[in-house]
Amino acid sequence: MKKIIYLSLILALIISINLSVLATGSLSDIDSQIYQAESELNQIQVEKSLALKEIEDLTNQIADLETQISDLNLKLENLNTEIQTKQKDIEDKQKEYEERQALLDKRLVAVYTTGKTSYLDVLLRSSSITDFISNYYLIEQLTEYDSELLNQIQNLKKQIEKEKTELEANKVEVEATKTSIEQNKISLENAKSEKTAKVESLSEEEKKIQADLDEFEKDKQEILEEAERAAKEAAANMAASGNSVNVNLSGNYTAGSVSTGGFICPVPGRSKADITTGFYGYVRHNGVDFARNSKGAVQGLPVIAAKAGVVSKSLAKKNSSGKYISYGEYIQINHADGTSTLYAHMQPGSRKVEKGDYVAQGQQIGNIGMTGNATGYHLHFEILYGKTHLDPSRYLP
Repeated sequence: MKKIIYLSLILALIISINLSVLATGSLSDIDSQIYQAESELNQIQVEKSLALKEIEDLTNQIADLETQISDLNLKLENLNTEIQTKQKDIEDKQKEYEERQALLDKRLVAVYTTGKTSYLDVLLRSSSITDFISNYYLIEQLTEYDSELLNQIQNLKKQIEKEKTELEANKVEVEATKTSIEQNKISLENAKSEKTAKVESLSEEEKKIQADLDEFEKDKQEILEEAERAAKEAAANMAASGNSVNVNLSGNYTAGSVSTGGFICPVPGRSKADITTGFYGYVRHNGVDFARNSKGAVQGLPVIAAKAGVVSKSLAKKNSSGKYISYGEYIQINHADGTSTLYAHMQPGSRKVEKGDYVAQGQQIGNIGMTGNATGYHLHFEILYGKTHLDPSRYLP
């Protein structure tokens, strides 16, 4: 019952965290995704390193088992040779026993039947008591010798059979040990195969994440380069007209429908007070997010140009399989004062302007979605001057 209660509490906590994430708009921008991808890549590399070490250990264990199996095969070979030798010895002794038994039988038959002579005849033909005793002794000695020889052969045969039985028992034990080691080897080889497959899959995942990382970095660099180009172009235009670009990077503006910096909120009816995740609210978050808050959901709401300018990028970022990545559907606009604004994660197909289009301040350019690397509906909004990210909350009304 306690376990059920604990699990229920954990589940409730997870659900509340997920709802909180969706409610506050704690969602990833491109830098955060780069950081996440790098973390995942590092984790994969650690897992791969550990798996390779396990493969090395398994390979060494398999090699040890193969050595043991080779030693046992040699032992079995020697045992088989010894058993064959013992079997031949047994067969030789059996043959010797049978030959001796046959000779004894023949001799006894000869003594009993040849010339109708018997032991009694031999004794009765004795010329004297001394001759009688001598003949009796010889007959007795002959019989005892034959019997003793037969017993020796029989005992030696039994001893050899015993040794053979022990060898065969030893062979059975060695074969059992060998079978056990071979099964262990098979298990280790299976484990090695699984680890190898894991390394190969990690390598594929590593390639995939690295490709995403490369794409993230490429997007980021292109956005920064475009912002820098726009800033330089604006400075050159101003210089040609005898004016100078005056961008207040501190962003200390008073609130209003249009800030003194000339920006309006990119979501109609919202202001900087509705920012759900602020500038660098988490690792590498170099913009702000507008997501669900007390004013309600933002899914499908219009996205408007925060300032008049020329569209420098209007893209639907997808990978080779057609899946949205990075900023998904996003737009970058360059403004006359050298600043640039970025609007990311918009709805599929909702972009209403193309590269080179002039847009007026407040003109709708798309709708809020969650394309690309996002975990909920929100608009990710950035303000840049050259390669510097500015805190939008200091520039928005």
